Amino acid sequence: MPIKWRIDHDHLVVVSEISGRVAPAPAAAYMAATFGAGGAGYDELVISLHSITIDMKAPELRAFLVERGFHQSGRPARIAMVSDANTVFGVARMISMMAESVAEVEARAFRDLPGALEWLGLPADYAAGAELLTGVIE
Repeated sequence: MPIKWRIDHDHLVVVSEISGRVAPAPAAAYMAATFGAGGAGYDELVISLHSITIDMKAPELRAFLVERGFHQSGRPARIAMVSDANTVFGVARMISMMAESVAEVEARAFRDLPGALEWLGLPADYAAGAELLTGVIE
């Protein structure tokens, strides 16, 4: 599961691109890396234009959502998941429905980047995918 990520401290957002198999150990490593780099309490923009497979059970996914935690402003952190691939979009919708039971986070699935940027309160010209080189989790 390659996850490329960067932290935008100016906009308080973690931007990531995910592809391949999503399993508990790499997901935990991703959280540890982004939190360690100052991304705790930030919103998250997940871009997945490639095929992904979620290899996590519902309790593991829920724990991942809870761990993202509240935004630094005190409101629930927002996770925007973007994909134009039907199966990936479906998985993102499933995760967003699961997030409805988690007070600490709001999650939504989007088919295009502009809708996700608007929901996160980011500028329309935000270069979301630029230089996702801060870290890579394999």
